[in-house]
Amino acid sequence: MNIREATAGDFDSIWPIFQPIAAAGETYAYPRDTSREQAFKIWMEIPGKTYVVEENDQILGTYYIKTNQQGPGDHVCNCGYMVSTSARGRGLATACVNTPSRWQENSATRRSSSILSPQAMRQR
Repeated sequence: MNIREATAGDFDSIWPIFQPIAAAGETYAYPRDTSREQAFKIWMEIPGKTYVVEENDQILGTYYIKTNQQGPGDHVCNCGYMVSTSARGRGLATACVNTPSRWQENSATRRSSSILSPQAMRQR
């Protein structure tokens, strides 16, 4: 399993993970009919960093990290995680939470607020 920063080209593999999770409306407060273009902005442009989890050149999951608030709240981060249905239950979300690069690249961040899907919470 390899965790690396996502590129714009990775979104072709992120979209099939993102779309059913957003459409289900159980974990994220995104519109259930979020378009691909809206999803790209939400997941790839707005966050400070977006990462992918890959295995055998296949993207199995993704997460972002961004500041929770502007100004005095910018030392608190917010992270969101999504894992493909085929890879759930394997500890991918836990691996993302424990990724050292997440904290090294955001060393000013002292606290984290993570959004985990019900599946990811069961893995922890």
